[in-house]
Amino acid sequence: MNLKYLLIFTFFISACNTKDSLVVSGFQSKDPIASTPVIDYTGATGTSGSAGMPMSVSPTTIDQNGADVTNCSITPALPLGLSIHNSTCVISGTPAGVLPSTVYSVVATNVVGSSPEALVTLDIAASIPSLSYAGASGTVGLINVAMSVAPTLLQNNGHAISNCAITPALPAGLSLHTSTCLISGTPTTSLASTLYSVVATNSLGTSSAASVTLAVNESAAVPTLSYALATGTSGNV
Repeated sequence: MNLKYLLIFTFFISACNTKDSLVVSGFQSKDPIASTPVIDYTGATGTSGSAGMPMSVSPTTIDQNGADVTNCSITPALPLGLSIHNSTCVISGTPAGVLPSTVYSVVATNVVGSSPEALVTLDIAASIPSLSYAGASGTVGLINVAMSVAPTLLQNNGHAISNCAITPALPAGLSLHTSTCLISGTPTTSLASTLYSVVATNSLGTSSAASVTLAVNESAAVPTLSYALATGTSGNV
């Protein structure tokens, strides 16, 4: 914590013409006191980002001035995926979309009050898609039973997705949607547990490969029941 001490000198000099006397009184000092924070982003790095890519922008100056910063606020609202830390005023996260060059105003607050606003300009460019199947459900199916596996993350990052591709080839009855990357259909053959690689493409390029493991099992046998040739069917009263 950076403490600034305010030393207050009060020095009163009273000159009295009466009887040619000079009265000098008063010397006072106070203990250290806090004041409002000071924050600045001048020269900050990382202010230009890409959709779907992590970014972080730290203040170049943040002076608490004797009392912990309890809140950092920013206007206008940050785009989806970015946030500001309550005490450090670091702007960070993974933006989900494009942002034209925008001036933001940040204010830091402690128990004494709020800092003057600090300005920082952010911009986020379009980029290749983001795709993941981590934690996806429905990855194990049955022959002749419909199944569907959706990505857990799919962001076009500023440009529409034009194609989704998968390797190796899916079994008969299953297909991959070209813009949503949804794997669906009714498999007609069994499939041992197999690791697939899926990529999404937009006008800027192709995503990193996303892995998903699929399996198709034989349909469960229908139970059979018969009482033919059963014994003990006749009794006595």
